Amino acid sequence: PELPLRKEAVAVHLTRSNPEKLGAFLGRLGPLADAAGAIYAFNTGLPAMAHVAAGGLGAFVNNYTNPWDVAAGEVLVRACGGKVTDFEANELRYAAPGRMSVLASKAHPVSYTHLTLPTSDLV
Repeated sequence: PELPLRKEAVAVHLTRSNPEKLGAFLGRLGPLADAAGAIYAFNTGLPAMAHVAAGGLGAFVNNYTNPWDVAAGEVLVRACGGKVTDFEANELRYAAPGRMSVLASKAHPVSYTHLTLPTSDLV
């Protein structure tokens, strides 16, 4: 059974490669912190997404990552009935150049209400 996000932990990746993107992401985490039971800095995509797939985390959020850092994690989350998108709820586009935002969740509705963040200043 799915838990409300308020009772789940959410992992975030805090990018070290781009201080500007990090600052923008940190500035937008208020709604997520208010909605989640706990927030953890989990600075690696695949293990965090494996925890989402297994039910140990309610969601994983990363605003600035390379596609290869999350591709295998997406397979795990989807195989366990979860959902993986960018911050605008689009499927991840691995052929697109550059970095991407990632939201992996077991897809309880509140997660997309509180975790979907505008990408214009984040990605």
